[in-house]
Amino acid sequence: MNALSTCKVEILMFDEFHNLLGGGKKAFESLRRLKNITNESGRPVVVAGTEMTRNVLKYDPQFTTRFDLVRLPLWQYDKDLAAMIYGVQSKLSLKEDSQLYGDKLRLIFDLSKFVDSDRRKRPGILDNMIRLVKTAAETALTSDREMIEGEDLRKAAEEHAWGE
Repeated sequence: MNALSTCKVEILMFDEFHNLLGGGKKAFESLRRLKNITNESGRPVVVAGTEMTRNVLKYDPQFTTRFDLVRLPLWQYDKDLAAMIYGVQSKLSLKEDSQLYGDKLRLIFDLSKFVDSDRRKRPGILDNMIRLVKTAAETALTSDREMIEGEDLRKAAEEHAWGE
């Protein structure tokens, strides 16, 4: 915990916390460690994850008093999504602008649908869209192209079965 002070850390964030939970003993060990960190660090702690994270944190009354459970909204097909995808594209090693707006943006949004617990297909999961774009970029590069085409996005979606 001394390193937190030395580095002037003001907030601790744990993303994809559900990956630490596993099942049984592993979940309880992760929760015990999280509780120790919140107690010893004296800093605000943010935990992000799937519905599993929410359910586990709701299970223990000690965590319901330590954390406000907030469900983040899914992304919508709008200018914020376009800006986010543009940011992702700018980090790719493609030499040409893939023009991931308009029809291509709609394709990214629609192809990234996941099947929820009620068996409904829903778009808007950030991780799915990012993986879709990255996989499409890899497909373009292995095809000796420097920009993502619609077909690259479709192939990427076939590779990822979002909960189906």
